[in-house]
Amino acid sequence: MNIREKLPTYISSGIYGHIKALADLANDRKQKIVLVGGAVRDVLLGRTVLDADIMLEPPVKPLVDLLAKNPATRVTTHERFLTFSVQFGTDVKIDIVTAREETYPAPAQLPIVKASTIPADLRRRDFTINAMACWLTSEKEGELLDPFFGLEDLNGRTIRALHSKSFVDDPTRIFRAARFAGRLDFLVESNTEEWICDSVKAQTPKLLSAVRRRHEFELILREANPVRSLELLDGWGALPFLHPDWTACPPALLTVLSRRPPEKSPMSLLVWRLAIWFKFWGGERAGQMMTDLAFEKDMKRDVLALL
Repeated sequence: MNIREKLPTYISSGIYGHIKALADLANDRKQKIVLVGGAVRDVLLGRTVLDADIMLEPPVKPLVDLLAKNPATRVTTHERFLTFSVQFGTDVKIDIVTAREETYPAPAQLPIVKASTIPADLRRRDFTINAMACWLTSEKEGELLDPFFGLEDLNGRTIRALHSKSFVDDPTRIFRAARFAGRLDFLVESNTEEWICDSVKAQTPKLLSAVRRRHEFELILREANPVRSLELLDGWGALPFLHPDWTACPPALLTVLSRRPPEKSPMSLLVWRLAIWFKFWGGERAGQMMTDLAFEKDMKRDVLALL
């Protein structure tokens, strides 16, 4: 399948222009380059792409160094993960990632990363719908790379993990499964759900740091409607791993969470929803919960001020 004609239709023009320029640079250097992950998924779903990951086989830094020569371009290096966040001007950010392999020294620990190939990188990903790429090299531009039948799962509206240890290696994928299922209105495939429940029974998510758990909770609350995601976590018994006091999702709270801030409210959607959530538990407990989850000081102040 070739999706070349879809790319400029669903990728915002500012981002697409920079993707084309990156592809030209890589082609001049005879480097393999692909658009990968969520951007490919969303193009295939006909959803607007507002951020993108570009992946190249190593070495990647020489290409990034060329970009950094432009004074309007700012590069942030994430050395541990062989990733570069490139800010073009004020409006466009693209992550340029090195194709890599990962090994997990223990459940829930951050992986050990080494540079690898594009096919090997796709094997390390969370779900089939996120393990797709499309070539940006000139001779193959737009050709879909789909080794795990992600397109079939997109058409079947299915969230499917790549292997049985997925939620042991990285329990944050439990929260990601709920988030994507809620966002896309997809079903979680039966084996995948069984692996999630096995990880929950083994209490693997308990090994995650407070910061990683809080980050997953914030991502869910930023969704257009977080309710189904929270209901799935509740059903899997995973909600208490976000915080041990959250043993259930009260229906009345979920109803309010589906709303958005008043039109002229200065609050962000995240602050609004965090305030709704923590107000249910009461001000004193809310402050302790936010401390337990290592919320940043400014966020904690803004949320508690609304309780």
